Amino acid sequence: MYANSLEMGQSIPEHFFDEPKKANVASNLKKGILWLVVGLTLVISFLVINENDALIWGIVPAFVGIGYLLVNKLDNPKTDAIANNDEQHG
Repeated sequence: MYANSLEMGQSIPEHFFDEPKKANVASNLKKGILWLVVGLTLVISFLVINENDALIWGIVPAFVGIGYLLVNKLDNPKTDAIANNDEQHG
């Protein structure tokens, strides 16, 4: 694509070859908490109304939330270690 642009005499945008930005680290944490809370709310609601067949509709989002929280934890082991180190010395 960029070879065609160069052949036609067009310039390539300044940031064309830059690495894409990483997703906001907090976004996985926010998504995880949101999915987990929604899932747990549905599970509790279905338990209260004694609708055990529908529990899967709450269990699935809860596990999605746990997955997001796990991804957040695995993506940021250095941040957690630094925070723990600061607490010990602070």
